[in-house]
Amino acid sequence: MDIKARALTYGQLKKQRKAGYDLTRVNKDTVKGNYEGLVQDALEYIVELVYPELKDKLDDMPYKDIIQLGNETLVATYGSGEAEKN
Repeated sequence: MDIKARALTYGQLKKQRKAGYDLTRVNKDTVKGNYEGLVQDALEYIVELVYPELKDKLDDMPYKDIIQLGNETLVATYGSGEAEKN
């Protein structure tokens, strides 16, 4: 995958929250049902929101690349967690 991950803008983050996909505010204890499915849906939503230029290409991309890009976008937005520990 040759796409450089970029952070969510504040406006995009507000849209993500309104859609119910803010993964910083949910965990397995707060979600009734399929938590892993919610995470996958959230990562798909993030990719579609942050990378509109990929709209016509997403259906042909390997799913693992979409999930990876979603994860990398979250790291670009919030950090990896490692930096906060140090």
